[in-house]
Amino acid sequence: MTMESAKELQEGNEVHWTDPDEGICSRYITIKSIEIEEGSDIISIYGINGDYLQCLANELVLTW
Repeated sequence: MTMESAKELQEGNEVHWTDPDEGICSRYITIKSIEIEEGSDIISIYGINGDYLQCLANELVLTW
């Protein structure tokens, strides 16, 4: 995913995060809220089940 695509993510979207560490911690997250700090490549995602993830846009795939 590009950063431009990540900026369109919203509550209720499900994404798959691919852990750059050979996929050891990869997982699906349904977004409760998302923060993208201006001027940064870091995306912070809070999941509806309490998950929290900081990642880069290219590590995400929108699943629905």
